[in-house]
Amino acid sequence: MTSTEQLARRFVETINERDFDALDALLSPDLVAPPLVVDAPAESFRTGLEMAVASFPDVRLDLDDLLVAGDRAALLLRISATNIGPYRRGAATGQRASWPAVFVLRFAGGQLTELGGVSDRFGCLQQFGLIGSDDEIAAAAPDDPNAGRYLVVDSVALDAAADPDRALELLRHRRTGPAGARVYTARHVDDPRRLIRYAHLAGSREQVSARVAAAGPAATGTSIATYRVVAIDDLP
Repeated sequence: MTSTEQLARRFVETINERDFDALDALLSPDLVAPPLVVDAPAESFRTGLEMAVASFPDVRLDLDDLLVAGDRAALLLRISATNIGPYRRGAATGQRASWPAVFVLRFAGGQLTELGGVSDRFGCLQQFGLIGSDDEIAAAAPDDPNAGRYLVVDSVALDAAADPDRALELLRHRRTGPAGARVYTARHVDDPRRLIRYAHLAGSREQVSARVAAAGPAATGTSIATYRVVAIDDLP
C-alpha cells in the first residue's frame, strides 16, 4: 500500500513533470479544495495548472520539508517560475520569482481527497513586476480616506520607423509611470500609431499631480506627452 509520504511526493512530482494524466489519477473526483471556489475542484485544479504552465513554462515546486501524520501531509514548498506568457494582469514581464508556499494534503484510497494551502502571492507578484514595491504601494495610499479617484493618461506618438506592435509590447513591459501605480497600455481607437498609457490613482489632486510629475519617460522611439490627470468622478 502506498504511504501518505509517497503520495505527497508523487503529487509534487506530477506537477514538476507536467504529467497531467498521472495528476488526474491522483486527484479524487470528490476532491475538497477550499481555495478553489468552484463546483468541480479536481477538474479546476488541472485547468488552473495548465494555465499556469502556459504563463510560467519553467514553474517548479521544490519540497523543503514534509511532515506526515496518518492520512495527512504538510508540505513546505518553494515555488520558482519565470513569467514568459501573458498572465491575468497583463503581458509577460520576463521576470523570475521564487516564493514560499505551504500545502496541507489528505489522502484516502490512494487519492488526494482534501487540498488546502497558502502562498506568498503578494511577494511573487512584486517579483514578477505585476505590482509595485512596498514603498510604491505606500506612496499610492491616500492620506485622506475621502480623497478623490483619478485617471492619469499619457499619449504616446510613435516615430515613423517604429513598429506599433513592438512598441506596444515594450511599453507593456515597462513600469515607468506614477509611483505605486500599475500602468496599462492600449492602442488609440482612432490612430494606430498612437498608444495610450493610463493608471488609476487615489489621493488629493495635489498628491496625484506630484506623483505624476515625478514619472519619467517611458521608452525610446516615442515622444511622451505629460500625464494628464482626470478626476474619475467628473467623467461623463
